[in-house]
Amino acid sequence: MIKTVSNQTRNSQASNLEDKNNQKHFTLIERTFNSNVKSDYTEKIEELGKNFNYQVNRDFYWSDPELSVLYGTPIYQAASPSQKIALNHLFWVAMYNGTAASEAATILYNQVTRGVFVAVGGYETLCRELETETNQEQYHVKTFQKVGYKTKQALLGKALLKNSFQSKWYKSQKQRRLRGNIVNLLPKKLLLSLDWDKTWRWTVEKMLPGQKNYRSQYLEELVQRNEPIPGHAEGIIGRLAPRQMQPFFGYNWGSS
Repeated sequence: MIKTVSNQTRNSQASNLEDKNNQKHFTLIERTFNSNVKSDYTEKIEELGKNFNYQVNRDFYWSDPELSVLYGTPIYQAASPSQKIALNHLFWVAMYNGTAASEAATILYNQVTRGVFVAVGGYETLCRELETETNQEQYHVKTFQKVGYKTKQALLGKALLKNSFQSKWYKSQKQRRLRGNIVNLLPKKLLLSLDWDKTWRWTVEKMLPGQKNYRSQYLEELVQRNEPIPGHAEGIIGRLAPRQMQPFFGYNWGSS
């Protein structure tokens, strides 16, 4: 005798499996949130940023000696012990400058993502997790920037800090990346006259019709205040696209 399974039974089994999977997701989100709260070092990081004094921390390596500017070159080999430590500090500053820039972009997308789940509903713990991460990362960014600035100021001086080789090199590399970008292929008058934020918002609305109920509340609040999506010149987003195109990714992310 051949056993038959009714559509109702199949639907019930599928529903039970979906419920189990959803419960796993919610359990994982809850566990992640609790772990993040317990391992929160925000106060210590904030205190470090406020009280950082380069002169107190200048005599020891901040990371492995291999992680130093010019490491492995004859110039590094000829440097004195104190100069090698300074080169190690400059490498640390360069790396955490990139980290701070990337975290600044993460802050934006955390807020956009949280706004979507607020609109969807039923993800209160996930929204609290994203809000907590946003607050933590804001302190991280401020501290990395303060430590980096004070270190460069102590090692390079204000004059070199403004006209550093790194700054000129970064600008030249950025220009090379943007030469073939589609935005730069547009006529200059059109480039200057367009309201890129509104243009990309309109484009995304046409690409994703019917998504208004799930649009990020964070983005909706920016629109109501007539404020553009924050842009980033550095970090992952800054390397991904020029400022004019970045609102497209923000609106797309917060509308799908």
